[in-house]
Amino acid sequence: MKIPLKILRPVGNPIHLQKAQVDFTQFHPFQVDFYHSGTAALAAAIIACKKLKSEVDSNAEVILPAYGCPDLISAILYAGARPVLVDLDPNTTWMSLNAISHAITERTVAIVAVRFLGISERMQQLRDICSIHKLTLIEDSAQGFPVTGPATYWHGDFNILSFGRGKPVNLLSGGAVLCTNPELQTLLPKPLPSENSLKARSRYLIKAAIYNTVINPWIYGLVTNLPGLNIGETIYKPLSELKGMPDFVAERLNANIRSYLAARDISSLIYNKLRDSKMTGIIDLASASNHDFSNPLLRYPLLVKNKYLRDKLYRSLLSQGASIMYKQPVYKISGIPTNIFHNSTKDCQNAQALADQLITLPTHQDVSVRGISHMLARVAAEIDHAKE
Repeated sequence: MKIPLKILRPVGNPIHLQKAQVDFTQFHPFQVDFYHSGTAALAAAIIACKKLKSEVDSNAEVILPAYGCPDLISAILYAGARPVLVDLDPNTTWMSLNAISHAITERTVAIVAVRFLGISERMQQLRDICSIHKLTLIEDSAQGFPVTGPATYWHGDFNILSFGRGKPVNLLSGGAVLCTNPELQTLLPKPLPSENSLKARSRYLIKAAIYNTVINPWIYGLVTNLPGLNIGETIYKPLSELKGMPDFVAERLNANIRSYLAARDISSLIYNKLRDSKMTGIIDLASASNHDFSNPLLRYPLLVKNKYLRDKLYRSLLSQGASIMYKQPVYKISGIPTNIFHNSTKDCQNAQALADQLITLPTHQDVSVRGISHMLARVAAEIDHAKE
């Protein structure tokens, strides 16, 4: 595939480097424990879940969706548990409640509910299931952060944030576990000290400066065309340790949260134009999953009828920042050992369909109203052409 010279990045806003002490009141009513990454934060939460069911510690199982980020697997394996994948409901981002019920065993310690691109899971139904089976509910909110306030946004026993590259609040690294139950919070493992040397600080500032430069469409296009870099590829990376978030990262948190809260909500603009266009032949995945648009999306997900059309759309919209997300279900991602999955994956047809048919549109602050109209016009043209 020929790659354009100028490419709007799929995700991510500039990093602001103003320093301040972390304002913990902005997370109220949650208590916050920081780790060096969102993956480490999730691993810490799973370790805490295992302590609640110590009788199954060495055989613990964690339920999660069959489509998602391989970092979920990294966290579960580091925590000494086994991932149990469940399929999704058709044409939604939600796990099948029926599949979850069949996957629960006496070894299950937690369910991980992923807020995919900022779209909430059916948290009340999942909480009811967890209550019946005495499980812990973890909300993985690495891809979602509220503008309406934390209290009505996160609903897990543990809630996981990531401040990594391309996340809603982007610091290039860092993660957190949010919890309102003091007894649960005490079960979280203490992270190892992070490096806060002058060398580490300087290295971080250089990385941030490079990132802020590379997100320019001309530079991003140039870097994307360089062979061997595989920009945006989904890669499985095992987690090796639990470290704290460095001070020089944490002290930039306030500035980047303020920037996020002040930004335009591009996803609502896309939703309104989609609604007004009355376009057929696609599924607005956010609307199908009952997203109410009171909070923004990290990217805007659309579902088309087959992989051929999706790939054609991607080629057509690559320069506009379109992306595919994860090209395969979790169990097919390269590098993840297939023998780790406790249950069969052959029935995860909806997860496979999502991997084949999903395309996402950018929602970051360099997306213009004109750009939105152009993207949706291209989508409509490709769909109409496919009908002929």
